[in-house]
Amino acid sequence: MALCSWLLLMMTGYRAALAAMKSNVAPYMRERSWVDHKPLQGARGESKSMGVFLLPCAAGEALMIPGENYICVHMLEITDLHVEVGEKEILHDINLKIGDGETHVLMGPNGSGKTSLLMAIMGFSGYKVTQGKIMYNGKEITHLAVNERAKAGIGLMFQRPPTVGGLKLGKLLTATSGEPKEAIDAYAKAVHMLTFLGRDVNKGFSGGEIKRSEILQLMVQHPDFVMLDEPESGVDLENISLIGAAIGKLLEKDLHIVHRKKSGLIITHTGFILDYLDADVGLMMCDGVIKCRGNPREMLKEIKERGYRECMECQKV
Repeated sequence: MALCSWLLLMMTGYRAALAAMKSNVAPYMRERSWVDHKPLQGARGESKSMGVFLLPCAAGEALMIPGENYICVHMLEITDLHVEVGEKEILHDINLKIGDGETHVLMGPNGSGKTSLLMAIMGFSGYKVTQGKIMYNGKEITHLAVNERAKAGIGLMFQRPPTVGGLKLGKLLTATSGEPKEAIDAYAKAVHMLTFLGRDVNKGFSGGEIKRSEILQLMVQHPDFVMLDEPESGVDLENISLIGAAIGKLLEKDLHIVHRKKSGLIITHTGFILDYLDADVGLMMCDGVIKCRGNPREMLKEIKERGYRECMECQKV
């Protein structure tokens, strides 16, 4: 089942779907658009049936312009989310907003529900939403299929992706991206994976090589919202530096936040990735609940010095 879900996600092909969607709604990033608010259909598009402006929203933006009606739309907005796995509730009352261009880092002890949150956002069938909703670019995706979420521009890097014997990495990248060989070779070279394109996906790969393979797959698919599950786990110092740089490029960290079109949610258990990547917001999860939010580096410092429980006592949601 896990392998089938992974293949479905990988084979969807973000690029063509995103191009089609953006041709209908562009330009919308940081632009004012007149939209139909009954209901909010898709991303930030143009319609003139009602006088409501729908704007992309990042943390701290003030959208108060006299004489106009505005709705602030986050790239991802989760409200009162409850999720069950095997008839046991593992996520409780999750509320989360991630604006355009923002990167949030999710921390917490083992078994706290971090990976389950990513899987629920991606729509995997083993994660049943019993309450609440997930909005993506103004559209509810709570019960949308995995491949439809991928088409909409959501990408996921697995913590433990499957090995796929008989499927060459290069063939997978071509099938999921539609990119010409020259472009795929350039992406692969950037993460030192050029010599791996002729090998079966993840077969015989080291921990660092698997992480680079996962990043490469996201690079060619061009998702707008990127979820990464412990990108630094099982990776040596040389690889983590390379992976950190690749993630930074994927999330357009070389651009000012107002010009970025990519947002991210990154799970980290060690916090090492913060040495190579700037994040905007830190989140602390424990027992299936987001307990606190704050400056990610300050939160990590508290965790290292006092542990997770002490950090949660000192922080406020």
